[in-house]
Amino acid sequence: PADGPAAADDKGEAYWRDRMRPLRERLDSVRALADDTKRRAEVLMRAADRCFMIGVVCADYTESLRLTEEHKVLLADVAHAEQDVAALEEEARRAGVPPGWLRE
Repeated sequence: PADGPAAADDKGEAYWRDRMRPLRERLDSVRALADDTKRRAEVLMRAADRCFMIGVVCADYTESLRLTEEHKVLLADVAHAEQDVAALEEEARRAGVPPGWLRE
């Protein structure tokens, strides 16, 4: 069979699910990593605040800052993964694919 948008109507449910699955898995994975990184940064910052209260600078502060920066990068990855999912949803919509075919 031919490939490309014109041939999309010839693709079955398995084809669309197989294309969407890795996109959703990536989105779920990067979201979970971003959430975990944010949580770890917040825990370390609370620990660093306790150090500051007694007049000590601890490594938790530096690690918290690093994780906060990492979280920003991960948020951009989440946005890209969301765009990838949305783009495939739009492609499927234009091809007349039933929305249920893209769900798991």
